[in-house]
Amino acid sequence: MFNPYVCSDEEPELGLRIRPAGCRFLELDYPIVRHYNDAPVAFSTILSRRRRNFLLGIGQGARGRLTSKLLWSWLKERWWGPTAALWSVATLGTLLASLAAPDSIWLKIWSLWLFLTRTAISFRKRSLVHGLVAIFNWLLMAEGFVKGLLMSPLAPESFANLEVIQEHANTIEEVRAARSLSSVGTPPNRNSLPAAAPSH
Repeated sequence: MFNPYVCSDEEPELGLRIRPAGCRFLELDYPIVRHYNDAPVAFSTILSRRRRNFLLGIGQGARGRLTSKLLWSWLKERWWGPTAALWSVATLGTLLASLAAPDSIWLKIWSLWLFLTRTAISFRKRSLVHGLVAIFNWLLMAEGFVKGLLMSPLAPESFANLEVIQEHANTIEEVRAARSLSSVGTPPNRNSLPAAAPSH
C-alpha cells in the first residue's frame, strides 16, 4: 500500500519497498488517470509545489531508508534531492566565506561559481529564464529535502482516515486473461481517447 504520510514521491517509495519482496511491475496499456501539471517552467509553479508540501517527499523517502539496506538503492534512483542540498550548501558556504574573509578573493570565487553554474544550466536549458527557474527549483528542492529528512516517519498502519470507494478483486492472472482475449477487442488507443475536461 502507499504510505499515506508521504507528501509526494509516493510511487517510487512504494516501488522501492515492494521490489525487494520479489514483486514485479506489470505495465498495462490502459490509462487509469489524467495527471494535470502546472506550467512546467514558471516560478509560480515551484512556489505552488512548495506551498502544497510537494517538495518534502524525497526527504521523507530518505528518512525512511536511513537505517535500511535500501538506502543505496534509494540514492541511486532519487539522487537529485541530496545533490540539490549539497549544491545549495556549497553555494551558501562559499558566500559566507567570501563575506567573512578580509580578502576579496572569496567573493570573486563565489561570484565565479554562481556565474558558471547559471551559465551551464541556462546553456543546458537553452534559455536564460529556464536556467534561473531551474536554479530556483533546486534551492527550494534542497529546502524540501532537508525538511522532509528531519520529519519523523509514521507507520502507514496508523493512518485511520480511509474511505473505500470501490473494491477490486482483480488478480494478475485475471488481468493477463483479459489481455489475452484478443478476439473480444483490443486495448483502446491512447490517441483515440476523448479529451478530458480541463481542471480549474
